[in-house]
Amino acid sequence: MSNTTPPVHPSRPRHRAPTEPSAPARATRRGAVAATVVAGVVALPPAAWAIGGGLTAARTPAPQAKVAVAPGELVTNGSFEDSLTGWKVNRPATQELARGNQAVSGAWSAKLRSTTGGNVVVNDAAPTIPSTTAGLSYEVSAYVRAVGEPVRGKIKVREVSRGSASATSKQSFTATDAGWSRVTLSYTSQSTGAKVDLNVVGRKLAAGDTLLVDDVSMVPTGDPATPPPSTPAPSSPAPSSPEPTSTPTSSPTRTPTPTSSPTSSTPTASPSSSAPTSTPTTAPAGGCVTNPMGIPATGQTYLGASSGHGDIRDREGQVGSTMRVHRTYYAADRITAAVRVAKQDVEAGRLPWISFKAPHSWAQMSSGAGDAWARELADGLATVPGPVWLAVHHEPEKDGDLDLWVGMQRRVAPIIHSRTDNVAYTVIYSSWNTFSNDQNTIASKWPGDQHIDVTAVDAYNPFGATRNGRTSSKHLDMRSYYVKLAAWAKAHGTAWGIAETGITRAGAQDDPQWLTRAYTDMVELGGAALSYFDSSRNSVADWRLTDDLRRDVFRERLPGSARIC
Repeated sequence: MSNTTPPVHPSRPRHRAPTEPSAPARATRRGAVAATVVAGVVALPPAAWAIGGGLTAARTPAPQAKVAVAPGELVTNGSFEDSLTGWKVNRPATQELARGNQAVSGAWSAKLRSTTGGNVVVNDAAPTIPSTTAGLSYEVSAYVRAVGEPVRGKIKVREVSRGSASATSKQSFTATDAGWSRVTLSYTSQSTGAKVDLNVVGRKLAAGDTLLVDDVSMVPTGDPATPPPSTPAPSSPAPSSPEPTSTPTSSPTRTPTPTSSPTSSTPTASPSSSAPTSTPTTAPAGGCVTNPMGIPATGQTYLGASSGHGDIRDREGQVGSTMRVHRTYYAADRITAAVRVAKQDVEAGRLPWISFKAPHSWAQMSSGAGDAWARELADGLATVPGPVWLAVHHEPEKDGDLDLWVGMQRRVAPIIHSRTDNVAYTVIYSSWNTFSNDQNTIASKWPGDQHIDVTAVDAYNPFGATRNGRTSSKHLDMRSYYVKLAAWAKAHGTAWGIAETGITRAGAQDDPQWLTRAYTDMVELGGAALSYFDSSRNSVADWRLTDDLRRDVFRERLPGSARIC
């Protein structure tokens, strides 16, 4: 469990600007985006060659004169003839973007280099499509060429709705210095009102090597199609084989219980944190989440628990349904066990939400001592046939210098993102330290929007919990936290949720609807996941779901909550 008290422990997504090379293409995973990708890399001079997966493309000559802009062209300045207007790099400290005098047509192209070695990305500065219409198809293409050693990369389209990537289409390529290659993919928008981000990525360039990009294009190819009928929700999957239960590795007892209601806390988000107390939902709380990283649409909310009491299937048998999210905790040397349990979770229909302790100090991790560990972890989680949520050292507030913790997140997150397509990187804070302490806001410990997919806190109801000989008689207003989390998430482009919560038996008897409100308010305000800490370990109270009063909430809400596909 975590470090708040009473304990007072108490949403795009997307992978952004990786600095590590992506692993080879993997098998289709659960929750894969429905957009069809039809791809080819067309190299010059003429010949025919096969592309991985059985697709083939014919080599065709590059045009000798500047290609006219196609009707309906959506890309701004895709030829780079006059300037670099409309384009940017994701990491200007290490990535260089200039104009090159080798071009597939015309006189200029975009020239990308890494000053330190690593990935390079040329990204549209504004969404190529400001607002999508569901079912509309597009052809996306770009010409690429290497200067120096061959460069592997991908052209990628991300559909971003309410700050989270709801769909991603991409096609890999290998650029060489033998000539220009044309990369193409077909993209079909999955939602209405989303923004579309377009970029070309070169992976693991050596210092001094160059990737050239020219004639980037996106044009509509058809009218909006009638959305397919939704698929009826399948019945709860059968329990998976027995799985080990990990023990939470942090203590939740270090922060004092607040003496006043948290509703008076000042929001820590940007000005948009003065959000209304409710946000219209755009999807039902239940339904199948198809996002590769398991990020649900607004209004879809997972409900689940940890398995600190024992085998998660035992509790599922008592509540009559499969938990939609499963929180587990691991020491740094437990990667193999974590991957095994995550696979079992996905097979059973649960979203694995994993916390790891780091193998080294935060300072050492920030300096790269944990890079090999992070790569091993990423490569293991990439084999899970569905989405995984990952946090490295949750609730850091009382464990050391938070600047060093932030540095560790900035080092580890890009490694995880660059080597996986299914892992959402999460940060999990102590709610008391975040919302009841003006010196310790989310802003003061934020790794950066490009690194985080889900922002979460641990928030517990202290009623009936005894600490230092005093038993609390206050209930936590979870909604007040939700408003602040929702405002921050909206401003910074993440999903949001509660990674741990709990209420004592006495608290449930005093306010029988508290846990129900905790879930229904989250659905209303757009939260992605609510996970209950079903344990008494490392805690000041017994939060276990050992009575019908608390278990009934799960009986009532689980069947209709969101689930991974």
